[in-house]
Amino acid sequence: MAHFATAAAALAAATQIQLRDLTGRLVLTQVVPANATEVTLQLSTGLAKGTYLVQVAGLKNSGKPVCLIKQ
Repeated sequence: MAHFATAAAALAAATQIQLRDLTGRLVLTQVVPANATEVTLQLSTGLAKGTYLVQVAGLKNSGKPVCLIKQ
């Protein structure tokens, strides 16, 4: 099983991570608890090769999508 990991400053509140394909279809949603300093997305082996957008959305903010390419 593949995974995507990133580190960040401790989150002040629970945050939602969304993975979407380029058509906008939601592929994965994961909630990250408050105070987490590392986020790991478990990407299923059934996830097709291609380009995906990862977006972090909290209660007070929404970050810019980041491009993720699965090869």
